[in-house]
Amino acid sequence: MSSENNYIEWVGKRVEELRKSNKITREQLEEDCDLPSNCIRQIERGPRKTLDIGVLCNLAEYFDVDPEYLLGVQDCKRRDVADASKVTGLSYEAVDALKSIGYLQNIDRFHALSALICSPSFVPLLIHIANFCTPIEEEIPGFNISVSEVTNASIQKYVTQSLEEARKQCEKKMGWYKEVLPIIRVLTSKLAVKEKEEGKMYSDERLVKEVISPIGLDTDGKNLFMDFLNYYRNKEGKVEE
Repeated sequence: MSSENNYIEWVGKRVEELRKSNKITREQLEEDCDLPSNCIRQIERGPRKTLDIGVLCNLAEYFDVDPEYLLGVQDCKRRDVADASKVTGLSYEAVDALKSIGYLQNIDRFHALSALICSPSFVPLLIHIANFCTPIEEEIPGFNISVSEVTNASIQKYVTQSLEEARKQCEKKMGWYKEVLPIIRVLTSKLAVKEKEEGKMYSDERLVKEVISPIGLDTDGKNLFMDFLNYYRNKEGKVEE
């Protein structure tokens, strides 16, 4: 069998798989894709030896897959999913699952996922899940419940606790910002005016030693301080030290 016929055979197999998984009849597919009668039967069963590129692209667009998937060139239905899987190490199913939760209209799912991954709770959570990643359907003696169900409940509880801790940390940080923000705004405003009057800017080392460290600002506070100071410097007109 030639390479070209191999491609046609792959298209037939995968069109049939997609059609059946989506519970679509051949007639319906032909109508939706504006294809001639018996076209899909010939693709799925033969003896078609050639396939118009337009028909291939039409079918790929209809099923939301890449033409390469229909041709058997790649195993993943979409190249963007394959690329995301290659970069992140996530399975095709995991990437598809992330895409499928787009119905959460008021939630930026990727921002939320990024926050979770960067959270101190993420690694312990990952270890906790990895320890129980193999489903165990064996029932616990005396209870009408499987080991996997208990494990899932444990993981859900851990996630809930982790999210609650993250919420508390966020509230604590926001409280800190509300408390320190007015102080930093006044301080940096006066400092920018003083620099202008003296005709020179304070160096970062001097700022840390004389201003930032004495009032006990952490790294976030220091960054906030510098952002405001640069804003007021620009407003007053920068002068070089």
